[in-house]
Amino acid sequence: MKRQECVHCGETVVVADDGETVTGGETPVAHLQRTGHAHIREPRPTGCPHCGYLWMYSGEADMATCPNCRGKAVPGEIPDTE
Repeated sequence: MKRQECVHCGETVVVADDGETVTGGETPVAHLQRTGHAHIREPRPTGCPHCGYLWMYSGEADMATCPNCRGKAVPGEIPDTE
């Protein structure tokens, strides 16, 4: 079980592994139902500056790894292809 801070409101959400019971906090589903927003960022269109591959990145890292060539890309940015 791990605690994560909501990227929208800063409240703590408890994420349990399979088979674990959440105690002492609010689950992501309960948080979504109560606040109307998910605790993680929405997927962002991201483009690889190395191979040009486009995908929807939903992670939290500062740099995304391209699923096509394994190169690094800035989440939410699509490089100019000219």
